[in-house]
Amino acid sequence: MNRLEQTLPALRAGRDADAFANDLFEAADDLRALGQYLLDGDTRVNYPARVRQEQELWDRLQLLLRARAPEDVRRYQPVFDVAEQVLSIARDVEPPKEGHLGFLAIAREQFGFLQSEYGFAVAREEPVRIRFSSGVIFVELAWAKHVSGSCSFGFESNPSRLFWIDDLLFLHGDERHRSLADELRLDSGDAIEKWLGFLAAIFRRYGHDLLTGQPEMFERLSAAQEARDRRRG
Repeated sequence: MNRLEQTLPALRAGRDADAFANDLFEAADDLRALGQYLLDGDTRVNYPARVRQEQELWDRLQLLLRARAPEDVRRYQPVFDVAEQVLSIARDVEPPKEGHLGFLAIAREQFGFLQSEYGFAVAREEPVRIRFSSGVIFVELAWAKHVSGSCSFGFESNPSRLFWIDDLLFLHGDERHRSLADELRLDSGDAIEKWLGFLAAIFRRYGHDLLTGQPEMFERLSAAQEARDRRRG
């Protein structure tokens, strides 16, 4: 990390030289952030997945470097050598199977009924995110700082149209949609379990038609969302 940090001032100073220099500085700065996550032992990061993304960029930059003047190769190659060391270390760091602060383990437990009762499967998971899907409906949970980011759901046929937990509450006339605090503080396993348990209880109570993929639910949820937005406005 120290060697990477040491390259940044010169890269920053020369970033206006051309597009390559700017891209190299930004790549190195992003890699510095990844290295800091490593030093901090941050369990929110899926390190192998992040390395795959970073490696693609560094491979592209390496090809561009080979086409540049010899003096540029001599100047910049040490940066690539340091980058490869950082990527190599990060590549071998497996994220905890239970997720950040146990998020995944708690989500699997609290929302296990999606699989046992409704035929959902885990479609994707990260240390701070899990997506359940029945092939028709998806429910995505995340460790987040805001309610809207912590739970979304919708129809796989229209995945860009998202609904949130307050939409489901509003649709069923549950006044708790008014009292949901926007900010969350999921800073412990107990806090995560309490919040995900609250969400799971709402899906158990109001989610049957949604979770069984009843076609009219899209229109009902859309109308509820629009009515709720108008009321807020």
